[in-house]
Amino acid sequence: MKVVFERDSVCAGDDVLAPNPIGLSFDQPPFLSELLSQSVVKKYLPSVSGTKTYWTVMCDGEKAAQIEHNGFPNSQAKITYLHQDRVLRIAKVFFRYEKQEPRLD
Repeated sequence: MKVVFERDSVCAGDDVLAPNPIGLSFDQPPFLSELLSQSVVKKYLPSVSGTKTYWTVMCDGEKAAQIEHNGFPNSQAKITYLHQDRVLRIAKVFFRYEKQEPRLD
């Protein structure tokens, strides 16, 4: 099963590739936690040096999670699920950019 990930841009240079699509393949319909694993999120979301970015994850038009992503050099993602973990039979996940702010650590 293939799931397409798309996201908003975070800067003008990022707009060139918008909506920044990638396709990920899964052997069977994935759980939400598989779609939003740390490795997937850190690989897909842009790392903006010295900032923290905030995202809302949309699955089939429904808010599924919120992400707080620390950029370079210590890329980490804090994922808050808005629903119980479950199998999702969806074709697309969209990461809606909300805001960014300077990192204080």
